[in-house]
Amino acid sequence: MAIDVRMLPEIVEYLLVGGEPAFVVLRYDQFVWLAATMADAPDVMSVLDSGNEHAFVVLRHADFLACVVALEVTGTIDAAHYLRRHPDVRHAIEAGQVADAREHYLMQGYVERRDVRLA
Repeated sequence: MAIDVRMLPEIVEYLLVGGEPAFVVLRYDQFVWLAATMADAPDVMSVLDSGNEHAFVVLRHADFLACVVALEVTGTIDAAHYLRRHPDVRHAIEAGQVADAREHYLMQGYVERRDVRLA
């Protein structure tokens, strides 16, 4: 199922182990919506409550990254803005490591929480 880039869930926080991202924290309601759109959603490692309500879910970083890569994401980003904000992406494009700003954002920049302007 296709989802618009604007509907990707907000990454609230990363939990590091040994200085590397090991877990991703998402808002519970956004994860539930995302999981409902997928045939194979990532396993939830923990649910964090606030009061009597579920507030956040914790997922393995690698599982979440695989989930994002598997999504059919539609919509566009402002490529000029993204490349101005992230000159390393321009270098990666020039080196042939990624095709364009959109590919970089969807494959890497989103999970890195890089600044992006959606078109």
